[in-house]
Amino acid sequence: MKIPFQPQGRFRLNPAAATLAFLALSLPAFARPEPPPVPPGAGGGTASTLPVVRIVASDPTALAGSSTGAFTLVREDSTNAPLSVTLTASGTAQSGVDYTAIPSTVTIPAGFLAVDLIVQPLPAPLSANDKKVVLTIATNSAYELAARHSATVLIAGDRFNDFPPTVSLTSPTNGTVITAASTVLTASAADSDDTVSKVSFFAGDHLIGVATNAPYTVTWTGYGSGKYSLFARAVDTAGLSGLSTAVSVVVSNLPPVVSLTSPTNKASFAPGSNIPLAANASDANDSVVKVSFLVNGRVIASVATPPYATVWTHAQPGNYSITARAEDEFGRTVTSESAKISVSDEPPVVSITAPKSGATFGKPANVTFTADATDADDGVAKVSFFLDGQLIGGSTAAPYSLTWTNVPPGSHTIVARAVDTWGVSTSSKAVKFSVTNATPVISIQSPTNSATFVAPAAISIEAAASDADGSILRVSFWANERLLGIVDKAPFTFLWKDAPAGKYKLTAQATDDNGSRAQSAPVTVVVSPAPR
Repeated sequence: MKIPFQPQGRFRLNPAAATLAFLALSLPAFARPEPPPVPPGAGGGTASTLPVVRIVASDPTALAGSSTGAFTLVREDSTNAPLSVTLTASGTAQSGVDYTAIPSTVTIPAGFLAVDLIVQPLPAPLSANDKKVVLTIATNSAYELAARHSATVLIAGDRFNDFPPTVSLTSPTNGTVITAASTVLTASAADSDDTVSKVSFFAGDHLIGVATNAPYTVTWTGYGSGKYSLFARAVDTAGLSGLSTAVSVVVSNLPPVVSLTSPTNKASFAPGSNIPLAANASDANDSVVKVSFLVNGRVIASVATPPYATVWTHAQPGNYSITARAEDEFGRTVTSESAKISVSDEPPVVSITAPKSGATFGKPANVTFTADATDADDGVAKVSFFLDGQLIGGSTAAPYSLTWTNVPPGSHTIVARAVDTWGVSTSSKAVKFSVTNATPVISIQSPTNSATFVAPAAISIEAAASDADGSILRVSFWANERLLGIVDKAPFTFLWKDAPAGKYKLTAQATDDNGSRAQSAPVTVVVSPAPR
C-alpha cells in the first residue's frame, strides 16, 4: 500500500479536482512556521528576494489499476504570500490518456512550503507497458529554479493481470506414424506482455526435454511401439505457464509383412471363373488388423483374421494386376508384390450362309440373310446383320436369320457380326449380291411413220408403255430431241399444237418406279407449209 507523503507545512493536490478555491482553503493545522530570513549574501553572492522552487518524486511509482504516484512541489522563501508555479508535463505517458491531467499552473497557498501532485493512472489494457511521467518547473520571473527542478514518476504495467504465454506443437503433426529411432519435436511459443523463458516437451507425463531459446526443439529417443500424446509447456519470466494442445502420434518400429500366395504370376483363367485370392501377413511387434485384396488397384475384399483368403467371383475377360495390402493396429500399411493374370476369351466364329456371294435377285426382292455362329468357350448372345454398313436387324437364337423385304435394285454388301456372352465380337466376311430391275417397254402408236401434216398442225402423239416388275412413273415426248411435254399416267397421249412446217423425228421415253428409262423407236413426220 502507498502511504501519501505529507510533511508539515504541505498539502496533497488531487489533479482531478485541483481548483483555485481548493488551494485557497485555510489549513492552519498543517502550517509550517515561517523560516528565518535568509541573511544577505548567504551562500555567496547577492541574496535574492525571489522564492526558490524545486520538485521531487515523493512517490515515484504508480501501479496501473492499483495505486497512485506523487510529485512534491517545494518552495524556499521568507514570505508568506501564495506562489503560482508553472509546470510542463512530458515523458512516455500521455496526459489525459495514461493518467489524469495535472494542471499546468499550481499555487502553493500562503503559509505553505509544499504541495503534493497526485499521478492517477487511467484504465489501460492489461498488457500495457511501463510509462513515465516527467514534470518540469518552467522559468518564471516570480521565482527562481532550484537545481532539482524536474522529476519523474513511473506508471508500471498492471503486475496483477499478467498474461500467460501461448504455445503449440508444430512438429510432429497429429496422426503421424513414427518409425525412426529418433524424432525432433518443435514448438512455437509467444507471450504478449513478457518473455518466454523456457519450453518443456512431454510424452504423456514423461518429460522429454527443455528448450530455452527459439526455435524451441528437442530430440525424442528411446521410445517403444505404441500410441503417445505429446504436448509442450511454456513458462514466461513472470512464472506463468501455458500448455499446448496434445498431438497424438503412433510409434511403430516395424511395419507388417505381406505376400500374395494366390493367384500366381502369369496365371490364366476362363471367363466367369471364381479365382481364389490368398495372402500371408504378420507383424513382428504389433498385430495385423486386416488384409485387403486389390484388383487393378481397387479393393474387392478385406479379411480381418487369418487365414487371409477370399474368392473373386465371376471374373470377366481382361488382364489384371492382383495385390494384397496388410494393415497393422497403428494404421501402417504395406502392399505385396503384384501377380499379373489374364482372363481370356476366345471370340466367336461367324459366317454368312445365304445369300451366296454374287447372287442376283429380281425386283421385287425379299432377301433372307442366314448366318452360322459358334463360340468355343462361351455362348453366342446375338448375331446382327449390316447391309451396306447399316444395321438392319439381328437374331438371338440359331438359326440366325433375317429377311429384308423390298430390297432396292442395285449392288449390296451384307456382313454378320456375332457377340458372345462376354461381349467379345467377330464379323463375318462380306457377301455381295445384287437386285435387278426390268427395263420398261415403250413404243409410239400414233402418228405412224412418214405421216404428213399441214402447218400449223395439231399432232396427237400416243405411246404405249409397260414395266414387267413395276409401274410406269412418267412418259416424256420429244421432237428432234426437243422436249414437247410429259404425261404421268395412262393413256400416255400428248397433243402437239401449232407444229410449224418441217420434218420431225418423234420419240417417247418411259421411266419406271425405280428410275429405269427406255426410249421408243423414232417416228418421222412431215409438216408442210400451208397452201397460199
